[in-house]
Amino acid sequence: MARSKEFDEERALAAAVDVFWRKGYENTSFEALMREMGIAGQSLYDTFGDKRALYLKAMAFYRERTNLSLRQSLASAPTVKAEVESIFADALRRGQRGPKHGAESDAGALAKFFVATIQGMRAMARLKSDRRALRQVARIALAVFDR
Repeated sequence: MARSKEFDEERALAAAVDVFWRKGYENTSFEALMREMGIAGQSLYDTFGDKRALYLKAMAFYRERTNLSLRQSLASAPTVKAEVESIFADALRRGQRGPKHGAESDAGALAKFFVATIQGMRAMARLKSDRRALRQVARIALAVFDR
């Protein structure tokens, strides 16, 4: 008779996503995955397969969670542009609560800035601009956080 699983697969995948996110695929050991996921080696292999298979399942899990959140945001937004700006503004407001960025930054204006920058970068990419130029634009845009 097969034993029932003694762990929550979704919680284990969320833990795997976190480990891969922090350490990267190459620097993540199977031992670190077992420890963070709270699963013994054989159970991990039986449920998820080897490290590569686990990575692919973890990334699919992450994508599904992200897509669900995005679908919910899109369903409630009047336009796609308003939904994208609100995502940036919410993230920026959360960042303002932290020690580095104060309330002097206008989250709404910064969100509009990032939406415009991303749209411009997409246009540059379609025009086959070199990657160096795109990196320069991104570096300058992200410099707003260094002030």
